Amino acid sequence: MRREWIAAVVLAALVFPVSGRTARETEPRKDGKTPQPLRLATGTFEVRKNRVSRIEFYTSNYGIFGLNVAANRGGGFWPRGSQNQYIFGGGIWFGAQKLVRGEKRKLVILSYNPNSGASWMVPGRIADGDEYSDDLKDKYQLYFSTDYAPDGTPLPEKAGERPQGPNWPLWITSETETLKVNRYFGDYVDDLGSRNVQTYPRGPAFISQEDIWCVFKDTDLRRYEGGVAVRRSQGYPLRVEIEQTIYSWGFGDYGDFIFLKYLIINRSQDTLWDCWMAPAMDFDIGPANNPVGIAGNDRVRFYEEDTTLNLAIQWSNSDQGEAGRGFGYLGMTFLESPAVDSMGFIRKDKRFYSLQEQLGLRTFRNWVIQNDPSGDEERYDFMAQRVREGDTGPGDKRFLMATGPFNMVPGDTARVVVGLVLAATSTGRDPTGFGDLDELVRKVRFAQAVYDGGFKAPVPPDRPNVSWTPLNGGVLIRWDSTAEYSYDDSERGLDFLGYRLYRARRLDLDSFDVDTRPSVSRGPFGWKEIARWEVPNPFVKKSDRPLLPGVSPYPLIDSLIFIAQPDSLTVQVGRAGYGGEPWGSFWQSLDAATRNYYLRGTVRISAALTAGRGLKRTDFSTVEDFLNALYDYIQQGKASVEFPDLDEDPQIRQRVRQTIAQYIARITNNRTFVDVGDDDRSGTIDDNPDPTRTERLFNNVDYYYRLLAYDEGDLIQRTPSKLNIGVPGVNILQAFPRPAPVSEPATVS
Repeated sequence: MRREWIAAVVLAALVFPVSGRTARETEPRKDGKTPQPLRLATGTFEVRKNRVSRIEFYTSNYGIFGLNVAANRGGGFWPRGSQNQYIFGGGIWFGAQKLVRGEKRKLVILSYNPNSGASWMVPGRIADGDEYSDDLKDKYQLYFSTDYAPDGTPLPEKAGERPQGPNWPLWITSETETLKVNRYFGDYVDDLGSRNVQTYPRGPAFISQEDIWCVFKDTDLRRYEGGVAVRRSQGYPLRVEIEQTIYSWGFGDYGDFIFLKYLIINRSQDTLWDCWMAPAMDFDIGPANNPVGIAGNDRVRFYEEDTTLNLAIQWSNSDQGEAGRGFGYLGMTFLESPAVDSMGFIRKDKRFYSLQEQLGLRTFRNWVIQNDPSGDEERYDFMAQRVREGDTGPGDKRFLMATGPFNMVPGDTARVVVGLVLAATSTGRDPTGFGDLDELVRKVRFAQAVYDGGFKAPVPPDRPNVSWTPLNGGVLIRWDSTAEYSYDDSERGLDFLGYRLYRARRLDLDSFDVDTRPSVSRGPFGWKEIARWEVPNPFVKKSDRPLLPGVSPYPLIDSLIFIAQPDSLTVQVGRAGYGGEPWGSFWQSLDAATRNYYLRGTVRISAALTAGRGLKRTDFSTVEDFLNALYDYIQQGKASVEFPDLDEDPQIRQRVRQTIAQYIARITNNRTFVDVGDDDRSGTIDDNPDPTRTERLFNNVDYYYRLLAYDEGDLIQRTPSKLNIGVPGVNILQAFPRPAPVSEPATVS
């Protein structure tokens, strides 16, 4: 008998139903009424919008971050799809002391001047010449990993996007390093002909869900403000080259932060003394339809409550349309900065250094446009002041956080990584700057842990170990339960949901392609799915409500039961436990209080994405109509549904895995599969003289098998189901049918 266990409306009971902007000498206007920029996406100077993170932003290949250059408007929004603006524009400042005609001069280069909107940087590497080159625009484009296949080659061109260009620029060139271990993130490959798996068989270096990479330099004096001759006489350029990478994800807490990594390389023949590096940002927080008003009521301060976080925060007063619209906090933190020896030179004796060994945040400044530093010495001293400023009241604030000083000999590289983190207030009300920062601080700590842990993120199940036995006209496949006992503490949902078994005649047709389609082959001998096994979910789901329609069939949204609604942004709900096998006995084994705990939850509606309106049960004629509206909001990302996770309790976690493993053993005949070629399950083996069309397996012919495991994904973090990869010798094997020797009977148990 099948039962469904549900959380009752009454708590105690259970029931059982079945060029940046063109450089100008004045402040960039924030109403968008300025000339169009020099070049956009298809030219040498590119500006493009990201696709994945919940932080929606523009970025360029010449150092400007956040600005919608084409419209000269703020270009950073959170959450994605809302009109809640947080970023107007930003970039970095790099200052150094350099010997010029025998005397040390303080020089500062800018990838974003908040006073004019100009960048002094140009795309490209210094080895290709001091000036930028239109002939190299494809090589030095703004690279998005989402434009590339797993083997590093460009995906087919999409309408409205840039033409296909070179392969992905970052590859695993080391034979000894492991990607994402000991801060190894791959290496830049300059030679376009070497960007391939033939040269680097360990493949391209992809880190996050969307990596964005570019390289720019300070050597084209035509881009400087002040004139070529004047700047050259002052000692410019520094001959600095900067590789910039942005790492981002689109799910859960990961979707609310991005990492900006800068590799600052001294390509000159000079030692650069007492260097300082600083992100310099113009963050304007407020409704995007009021660009002028929202620029003047922002608040900024250093987070003094815990100086080890290296954290600066910004928020907005609520007098320019922000009130009740879901605005929160923007935080910026140093995740990594240089470590120096006793003489101030960059250390090179270890792969990476602890936070205690790093320089960290030394200077934090916040100021308004009237106080913009303008000269070389003024800008340098501004960065090197070693003060950490607090809140000075509302205004059109700029914000600079600097690390230093460090010395760079020719060829040195300084690695600086900053995290940009967005969070709602911990009270659910408008931000005040004090007492409601718990959520931001939690996310900042989590972001630091993700970075320190090698970009730890949700992963697919472990790979099962697969073996085989030859049969006459067939192959017997066996595997173990490794995948079924997978545990991923980065994600909720079932860490194992099922298996897919593939067969191929050739291993090389799509070796880098982990394909999730049920039956796919690159030609008649490519990978084809021949079997699938799946565990029912322990909770009753809405089979017609995948969380991410068009992206993944899983996770499915729980079939919700309306309980109560405290306010228009919060709904208390229940869900039903699945009473069929294998979960009926599992639910019966729990006491009533424990069952009830796992079956009650909350739907939280985003104030930012609904302009504070939310949904009200009283506005709908039936509960079913209200729940359908809730399902729509959940699918659209305007609401999230939160239930306790079965993995919270280690004992229950283990029982869940035992339940899954016993069920899989039962439906797979103890994890075996006999492949005789009957792929359509008709009961007969369709023979055909054409070897590309026959179902028959030929004796003494090689076949390849790949057994992949997949998980459920996570409703809260909005992560899709993930399929693991095939590794030869583990879950990919080479096999062949053969008749048994005369002395050995061919049997299958």
